[in-house]
Amino acid sequence: MLLCVATMRRRAGEPLESAISPTLLEALSLASGVLLQACQAVGLESTTATQGAFLIQTTALFTPLIAGVTGSAISGTVWLATALVLV
Repeated sequence: MLLCVATMRRRAGEPLESAISPTLLEALSLASGVLLQACQAVGLESTTATQGAFLIQTTALFTPLIAGVTGSAISGTVWLATALVLV
C-alpha cells in the first residue's frame, strides 16, 4: 500500500527511492523481517524437529544465492562455508 502511494507521488522519470523517505524504507525493512520471523515460528510449530532443522539450515544456502542474484560478488570462501554448513 505504501509503495503504491509513493509510486503515485513521484514525478515522471524520478526514481522510486526519491519518493520514499529513507526512514520509511528502513521501517518497511524491519517490518518485513518481523513478519518473516513470525511466519518461520508458525511454520516450525507445524513440522517435526528434523524438518525444521533442515529448513533453517537452508538459509545458509539461500543467503549467498540471493546475494548472487542481486549482483553481489560471492567469494569461494563463502561457497566453501556454505557447503560445510549443509553437510
